[in-house]
Amino acid sequence: MEHWFDNLTRVTLTAQSRRDVFRGVISIAAAAVTRPLHAYAADKQSNSKRGRCSIGGDADHRVIKFSTARKIHRDTISIDRTITLEQQRVAEKTRINHSTLGPIVEITTTGGQGESVRIRVIFGPSVSGIKEMSLVSEDGQRFTGDIDGRDLAPFSMTQTQQVRFADGTLPPTNIYPAGVEAAIQALSETARKELRSCIRSDRQNISPTNLASVSGWSSSAAAFGCPHEMEYYSNPKQHVDCKNCIVECYGEAAACAAAACIVIPFVGCAIGSDIGCSGNDIRCLKACNNVGGDCCPIGCGHGCCESRGQCLDPNRGVCCGPDETPCHGRTCCDSPDACLPDGTCCAEGIACGNTCCAGFTPCCGDQCCATACCNGRCCNPGQSCHPTLQICCSVPCGPQCCLEGQVCSDPQRGICAVPERQLCGDLAHNRVFYCQPLEVCCGGKCCPPNFTCCDAANQICAVVCLH
Repeated sequence: MEHWFDNLTRVTLTAQSRRDVFRGVISIAAAAVTRPLHAYAADKQSNSKRGRCSIGGDADHRVIKFSTARKIHRDTISIDRTITLEQQRVAEKTRINHSTLGPIVEITTTGGQGESVRIRVIFGPSVSGIKEMSLVSEDGQRFTGDIDGRDLAPFSMTQTQQVRFADGTLPPTNIYPAGVEAAIQALSETARKELRSCIRSDRQNISPTNLASVSGWSSSAAAFGCPHEMEYYSNPKQHVDCKNCIVECYGEAAACAAAACIVIPFVGCAIGSDIGCSGNDIRCLKACNNVGGDCCPIGCGHGCCESRGQCLDPNRGVCCGPDETPCHGRTCCDSPDACLPDGTCCAEGIACGNTCCAGFTPCCGDQCCATACCNGRCCNPGQSCHPTLQICCSVPCGPQCCLEGQVCSDPQRGICAVPERQLCGDLAHNRVFYCQPLEVCCGGKCCPPNFTCCDAANQICAVVCLH
């Protein structure tokens, strides 16, 4: 015959749930246990050890593990609890174990955004009565389910009558080994307080400057070699606001614990109180973990961004900071760096297509221009852009552009000249030409080389002018 523990290890758990399964209750629970709590307080052979906890995982999968134990004569009762926060899904698994009798009970609670709350309880072989109970709730208050395959009538954890099977009969009452239920209750009261203290005392609250020193730190951003600022804004589940939200979910639960002792007393108040409160607890954790909650202020694909972050790439779940520019899903650019189409940043430069122009070099079309940019193209060295023609021009001259080697002799009329050659002809009617080198213009004609213009009005040229 297979051992119960072997079967238990094969149970498929879609996630690990959230709450303290065996929580201390009020005096109603004390009256229902097999051995009074004060007997354990006076027992010199009984003592508790302070619980141990760890918080780890990555940006998408945070895991809180906690364990504590109590000595009972020569035996030990231990509680091991794992709380898991995934993207828009939370879970808790709590196991109570006896060092001699083996597993006493395991409670798994799961829930997520748009999902039902599901509670599964499996009792160990040393417990007589119920072996397995499954509950489902849409709102965390009203439940349906079954005990060992028999359907329960729908019920509420706030009702004033004990839950029954669908046929009206009462479920069997669990019988625990002597002293076990009382020890569980006493240990659960301590465990709940220690769990809150554990989460509060965790010093791995990250900031943009301390990520490299955080032990075991891992994130989606880090896996892609992103800078620390990106890691910080991509991991709100490790921020103090998220931890505080989880702590609040594990606050006092006397009201729902007392109600559970009335509704499901057949499992015992110590265990029943946690089952009864787990619906409220998982709803609280869901509120922390859902998009918009303290553990996921801004959704980014399968990841989350810090409240001031900006989603860079939903496929990786990585985020940029508030003073950065998301650059085509690849990286975050510091202000005022430009973002290039290939997803790289242009540090202190000008983006020019897929090129980064260094310094203040202007971008012209899709290339960097060390010279003037004119109508989408770079001019040759020494050229400028004509203000009206919008062409590259060596010598702008009024309404036109002089050729290379020319000078602008009349910018108003756009007349260009060649250095050392005089412009001649009928300037009034734009019928002009250039005299040859060593020639001079004389009244609209060019004098021969080495001649002088003696009478421009009459176009008289001579070697020596006689007056």
